[in-house]
Amino acid sequence: MSIIKKKRTMLTVMCVTALIISLLSICSACQSNENEPEATGSLQTNAHGHSLAPKFELVDQFGNVHRLSDYRGKIVYLTFWATWYESCSLELPDVEQLYRDRAKNQGEVAVLGVVFPSEPVAEGAPSDEIREMTVEEMKLFLNEKNLTFPVLFDIDGKIFAEYAITGLPTTYLIDREGFFIGVIPASIDKGLMDHFIEEALHGNNDD
Repeated sequence: MSIIKKKRTMLTVMCVTALIISLLSICSACQSNENEPEATGSLQTNAHGHSLAPKFELVDQFGNVHRLSDYRGKIVYLTFWATWYESCSLELPDVEQLYRDRAKNQGEVAVLGVVFPSEPVAEGAPSDEIREMTVEEMKLFLNEKNLTFPVLFDIDGKIFAEYAITGLPTTYLIDREGFFIGVIPASIDKGLMDHFIEEALHGNNDD
């Protein structure tokens, strides 16, 4: 446990540094989505120089549809993760507690997870490579772990690509108007989750 705690402490330093960096250039490619009529090809930013988070419409483990626009007026804690990655597994109970502590998305904060499920593997096919669970396997996993926060299924990986996910877990904080506040490129504990959210709620990002 001590080794794990040390690793998470080192990652925490990275997270604190990364969170205060503007996301102006991180998702610049995301703004040219041809499926969005309002897209102009230019990067839309707010007064703080933060870029607009790409829109999405995804279904969770309960069959509920979630759109980023549904959460306007809230701070969105959007975490991308995978079942096969240890750091994600360590973080999931804290994400669940965050969801419960923050009124299960009925208050000022919305907590959402995003996963990239795999297609079912044919019986007898090679299975030695690391792969994500299928949607049905994921539902069973979430139920067994008593994880009830909305986990959105990015079936074709489009949202992973639009949010430029290159490592897991990766978490974005999005402000009340749909603009990025910061990115956390590693696993963190509940204390830091709360700290970053409080900064987003009461800091100067929404001035």
